[in-house]
Amino acid sequence: MRATKGSLTIGRVGASKAKNETPYRSSSKRVAKEIIEIKKLPARASRKQVNYKEESEKESEVESEEDDEGDYGFGVVEVVEEVKKEVFATFEAGTELEEGLCIVRSLGGGKYELVNLNTVPRGLIASEDTGNILKGDPERRGMFAINKEQWDEAILKTELAAKSADGHIFRLMKLPLELRFKIYEYAIIANVPIRPTTAPSKILGLALLRASRQIYRECRPFFYQNNFKINSIVKNFMPYRESVTKNVQEITFDWWGFSQKDIATLTFFAQCKKLKVLHIMITKWSVDAAPYHRRQHTFQNEDSVKRFRKTNGFDKLVAIRGLQKVTVQNCAGLYGASDVTQEELVALEAFLMRELTKPRPDGAETKASKKRKDRY
Repeated sequence: MRATKGSLTIGRVGASKAKNETPYRSSSKRVAKEIIEIKKLPARASRKQVNYKEESEKESEVESEEDDEGDYGFGVVEVVEEVKKEVFATFEAGTELEEGLCIVRSLGGGKYELVNLNTVPRGLIASEDTGNILKGDPERRGMFAINKEQWDEAILKTELAAKSADGHIFRLMKLPLELRFKIYEYAIIANVPIRPTTAPSKILGLALLRASRQIYRECRPFFYQNNFKINSIVKNFMPYRESVTKNVQEITFDWWGFSQKDIATLTFFAQCKKLKVLHIMITKWSVDAAPYHRRQHTFQNEDSVKRFRKTNGFDKLVAIRGLQKVTVQNCAGLYGASDVTQEELVALEAFLMRELTKPRPDGAETKASKKRKDRY
């Protein structure tokens, strides 16, 4: 067993040579660097009609470098070859050594001192004589100066080694990138719209994003392929607003006809650069607007949407551009519009598909982005 002077090593004595064992790889030293490109994420199989590819080159040129930092769909990363460090080290001893968990200290000149924690009696190691011996030799005392974190790390490593030998460890990063993408899609993308804080249960394996930085970079684009249910931009949503604006691709929106909330929310949708799919849920308050609704100005002569054109937020809704798909459905339950017909919903959907799928104007800026520029 090998140990550097002044350092502590915890291991098992009596291990045989294992030249072909998989070596431990340190992530702290870099030897060679190579530049490669990560493959582009695959689109969801259930949404073939929607194009989730990145923006065009013309759109990407106008984006700032700050915007690009949050985009992990593809990019250039460094691949380094790490220094190999053997897990098992062998040596010859003049006397027979007992097997067990040991603490090893280098004495120099090829000599080592070790304490076998498995065989030494508790009473002997805790005796007054042993305490005096340790007290008189600071370096020997340092053999036992291991804090709780170091002991926990040693316990974890021994458990990992045992589980690896039993085949209980699944090596995710050894899989090809395409298979990892399939796993991320299964774990991170839900089959139903997800909500920021009011979800009834945890349906996503978001803990996977905390495994490592590399897994976080690979998983993050899949998270934003979810269908997000966003009905209002409230205070507790603000910490996520910038990230959602840059990355969200699909949104479900309940149209309540609120004079302020709906207008602010639909204005936010127009700022989402990668938004491709918008699902509109009709409520009974968004049909045949009441007299107190604010006056709407656009498409007021469009008879196909006459029951919706005077509802709060209509102007902001029809101003959204750059989508690929729009759906309109009646809200289920007590909040749905009981007197609206399927033909009227189909007509509204066809109208929104015609208007909202028009390309975004080149160089279009939102009021919010203009204000940010004015600050500087």
